[in-house]
Amino acid sequence: MTDQPDLDYTIPTAEPGVPAAAAENIFVALARELALTHKVAASVPIRRLPILQTPEFFESLLQRAYQHFSQVAEGELIASYAGEWLLDNYYIVQQALRQVQEDMPRRYYAELPRLASTDLQGYPRIYSLARLYTDVADRQFSLQQVSALTEAYQEHAPLTMGELWAWPVMMRVSMLENLVLALNDLLPLGIDPGTIAPTAAMVGQTRDSSAENIVAHCITSLRQLGTQDWAVFFEATSRVETILRRDPSATYAQMDFDTRNRYRQVIETIVRRAPASEEQVAQAALALAQEAAERNGYVGRHVDVPFLEDPTAHVGYYLIGPGRRQTETAARYQFSWGESLARRIADRRLFFYLGDVLLLTLAIILLAARYAALSGGSLIQVVVAGLLALLPASAVAVNLVNWAVSRLVAPHVLPK
Repeated sequence: MTDQPDLDYTIPTAEPGVPAAAAENIFVALARELALTHKVAASVPIRRLPILQTPEFFESLLQRAYQHFSQVAEGELIASYAGEWLLDNYYIVQQALRQVQEDMPRRYYAELPRLASTDLQGYPRIYSLARLYTDVADRQFSLQQVSALTEAYQEHAPLTMGELWAWPVMMRVSMLENLVLALNDLLPLGIDPGTIAPTAAMVGQTRDSSAENIVAHCITSLRQLGTQDWAVFFEATSRVETILRRDPSATYAQMDFDTRNRYRQVIETIVRRAPASEEQVAQAALALAQEAAERNGYVGRHVDVPFLEDPTAHVGYYLIGPGRRQTETAARYQFSWGESLARRIADRRLFFYLGDVLLLTLAIILLAARYAALSGGSLIQVVVAGLLALLPASAVAVNLVNWAVSRLVAPHVLPK
């Protein structure tokens, strides 16, 4: 076994089977400790987790373990406890490994805040929290405990929306790491633990659990991860969601999930090119809506005011509506060259639309006139040919421009 790097927290001693409430208190204390010590920096080089860097390596290790236990079972020998769990639930493990690869593309991984000045420097901060949970937990997965851990951490260091959505992925990563490490202890796989997990983990679980029990625990938790409603978890723990739900028009909370998610995605887009945090952007949109509500005399009776009566009192007006530019200005959003060009075109869309139709119409008329001229027609015949082509040319031009617009311009989905 290679030397283990120090963790960012000290795992307290506790008796096996500690009550859920006491375990939750442990998570809360450790999460607060981590939040005070963690530092993130965008300048830190990205380090890929082994399971994401070489998923085929993990797959081969799991396949070797499965084949080993299969051969034992075929020989009518008594299968081990871990062997029974892996043989009966191997499809769950395969599904989890596939979900990790599908749900964590490189761009998403690169956008997650990275730790600085820790043994996990360069790795996502949310991975450290997932490792905290899997290192300390000695029972089946509990979303309530994860929620308590998340809330405690955010008392000192708010998590981004991307990090909250990454919770299930990183939990699967941690569980799969522990599973492979446990199998490496049980079987002659001969793998350096450092190639499986950055911390070569299992610190908490090996304290009270055998490798056999860890296999069962990991598989059970992987199954439970797929049954949780992570959208509910996200909205319950997101600080941005809490801010947006203070919408003066009382409309945001009544909208469907997809519409609320569109609002939140706009905030993420703004933050990528602005020196503001997600909470600051959400607060800016809320402040603009509150100013409009006060200006129009809706303060104190916003519940009875329909959204359509004054859309400027709704936070969505400043995220997906005409007021978005005010939010971008408040956040000091830096436009890219392409965005600036697209905005200029959008501001003069009627001019560009009619201009394109006119240019195409003229081009078709000129082609018809040129064809008449090349065919030996007189000047009058060329002019007549151009005039005769006017109506069909304009119809063709309109259809071509409409076709191009339908493919180049994204449809505007109405909020619901």
